[in-house]
Amino acid sequence: MTLDAVRKEFGVKRVSAVLRESAEDILRGEIVSYDAYLGGRVYGYVIEHDGEEVDACWGFVGDYELDCLSTAQNAAATLRKTADDGICGERTLRATSLNAAVPTN
Repeated sequence: MTLDAVRKEFGVKRVSAVLRESAEDILRGEIVSYDAYLGGRVYGYVIEHDGEEVDACWGFVGDYELDCLSTAQNAAATLRKTADDGICGERTLRATSLNAAVPTN
């Protein structure tokens, strides 16, 4: 990335050392994400009740356990709590099944 591109992206006239380091950190993060994508480390989950999908989310890139699994567990817990509190209808009363897509590489 050129200094002109950094100036334009961040809307500044002068690129300080701190801003340059921040831009480099962003680019390093993009490289890590792209590597995960190319390596097939892209995940998602589906929460089902009696074979019917009640919630799903896809597009987690990187670490399965830190990102996808923890989010899926929180979503399932929230569905259980809202069902227990009577907020959701009968359809989600026992939405406890968790299926996560895992790459087959």
